[in-house]
Formats: sequence, C-alpha cells, structure tokens
Amino acid sequence: MYWRRVFFELRDAQGRIINPGPMDLRVQQRLGENTIMSARVHHAYHQVKNPKILKEDSLIQVNWGTKPTGNETWFGYIHHPQFDSSAPDRNGNVEINYLMVGTGHLLTDQRRKTWLKMSDSAIAREIAKQYGLSSVVHKTSKVHEWLLQDGESDMAFLTRRAKESGRKFWVENAVLYFVDVAAWSAGKGIVMPEYDVHKDPNLPTDVLRFQADVGADMPQQGRQYRRAIHGVDHQTGKMIKSKNADDSKARHDVLGYTRADNMEDLNYQLDAHTISTSEWVGASATLAGDIILTPGQPIKIKGRAVPKDAHGVWMIVAADHRLRSYGSAAVGNSMFLTDVKLARNAREDYATSDTTMPRLNQKCVPGSDGWKAASMQDITL
Repeated sequence: MYWRRVFFELRDAQGRIINPGPMDLRVQQRLGENTIMSARVHHAYHQVKNPKILKEDSLIQVNWGTKPTGNETWFGYIHHPQFDSSAPDRNGNVEINYLMVGTGHLLTDQRRKTWLKMSDSAIAREIAKQYGLSSVVHKTSKVHEWLLQDGESDMAFLTRRAKESGRKFWVENAVLYFVDVAAWSAGKGIVMPEYDVHKDPNLPTDVLRFQADVGADMPQQGRQYRRAIHGVDHQTGKMIKSKNADDSKARHDVLGYTRADNMEDLNYQLDAHTISTSEWVGASATLAGDIILTPGQPIKIKGRAVPKDAHGVWMIVAADHRLRSYGSAAVGNSMFLTDVKLARNAREDYATSDTTMPRLNQKCVPGSDGWKAASMQDITL
C-alpha cells in the first residue's frame, strides 16, 4: 500500500549521508524531459547559527523508494537552495528546500558548432560521448549536409533535433536518450504492473483515483488521424505533397509550420510528426507509490469501476512522486503516492514499435566536471 516502508536520503558525491535528512521528497518526471527533484530539510533551532548548506551545482545522490526492496539511486546536481525561517512543521526550525536537477544539467552551456554530414541520431551519440555519458538512440535516416548550432546549448539543440526527427530526448543518470517513444515503451514492458479499480471497501487497492479524458475528437479506434504536409520543390518549382492517413473519416491535420523544398525532407518531417503525435487518448491516476512508475512504463488497468473502453494497456507519459517520512510515528504517518499521466494510441492497448530496448547501467561516478557514466555503452537501434 502507499504508506509502506517509505525511504529516501541524500548523499554527497563520495556517498556520505547528508544530515539532517529530508522530511519529504518530490520527484517530477515527464517523457522527453529531465527529472526534477525537490527535498525539504529542517535544521533544528540549536543548529541554525551555522547550518551546513549544500551549494549550487554540488553533486548529489538521492536514494529513494521503499525498503528493503523497491528503491534506487538518482544522480544529479543541486540547482539552488531556498530558505524559510518560519518552518511550518516545528516552530524555531529553519527550513531549506533544495531544488535538484538531473545529469543533463551539464548540457545547458551555450556554444557554437557546425555539424557536417551527420544524422540526428549520430549527433546525439557524439554529444553523449563528449560528456562521458552512455547513449541509446533510434537511428534516423536522413544525413544532413550541415547543421548550425548557433549560440544554443546542447540541451536546446538536441531538443529541437528530436522534435524535427520524431524522437524524444532527455538525460537520466548515466544515459542520454534519443528515442522513438513507442519503442521505448516496448522495451520497458518486460514487467507490466496491473491495477484493479474495483471500489470495494472490503478489498485492498493500489488505485486511489482513475480518470479518463474524453472529447469529441476521440476516434473509435487508435491512430485514426490523417496527417498531410506540403512544400515546393526548389529545382522544378512545383508543389509537392505527402500524407499519412489511417482512416479517410479521421480528422485532418495539415502541417503548416514547415515548408519543405524536396521530397526527402517532406517525408522525413511527415514521418517524424506521425511518430510524435500517435497518442490520441489520455487519462490520469493516483496510485500507490512505486519507483517502477516512470515515463515510458506501460501499465494495465482493469476492474469493474472502470468503463470497458478504459481497460487495457496505458503508457505513463508523466509521473509526480510524493514521499514523506517523519522518522517517527508520533510525528506523522509516512506516505508515498504517485500521480501519473497516461496515454495510448489504440483502443485497448498501446501499439509499440519494437521490443529491442536494452537495459543499460545507470550508475554514475564523479568526474572532474560532474557526473560521468560508470561504464560507457552506446546503443543504436
């Protein structure tokens, strides 16, 4: 259940436990974005004259989850501490809220670079090597003659390239990801948790809330969504067009924000848009907290308190974990809840692309300029 054996602690780069420890922890994860954590630490009144404060950009390890199993280590950086002298839980204490960001923090410096005769996936793999990170990339077909990274950070540049190639980009612990979301979901689907929404007060449950989104644009079956793109060939001056239609009765979507000047670019952009907009129906739920509930993880919803149309496999696209532990039952109960956003592209399932996603070593070690992968692995799918 959601109140079981909650565990979280902060450690420095050398693995030493940081005291006093946090009273609560929040973990915010979204598919294609870097994880953000925040921790609330109380310094007792007799320590406030000289409290030990973690500095900005300090390397940090967060062990979180449940004990004895169901916990993991996250590697990141202190973005900044925020002070509050009027701690609400205990008068006289000083409260410090630490905002922590993931290992992608190193990719935020701006630079100028020209990339020659490389695909988007090859660029992502090369940037990962430059920062000492492992990489998982889904190969993209087009080789660019040249691309200019003009005063952009590597984070902003790869985010833009991911959008244009139908991929999602983010950095988590020791790995840089540049992947097709559906394939990523398939790779994480080896273990698929099941949740029974029954609303029976006599039976235990790990589901506190489930809500399916509804709207007029929902089709009867998945992927009924026509996508079209137009351009002008720079050699002939003639109009060029392409479309990807799942059903003639589906809603029509014309890509008007781009103007391709050859068929190669036209089809590349259309395929990218088709991949990145495949989720057509969404839902949200509040579940018993678990570290497995991360973006890309498929879960199965069932139960008599859920309409049949909402039964089946959903993919998590965002997760907001909230953990609280006072260290003593006399102060308050522990808590571990996870709010998830869900999506799928088929009526009772999530149609995945492949099942070849590997399991990489997520462990980081401190380097001269930040966290590095403990063992370098480069996977191209």
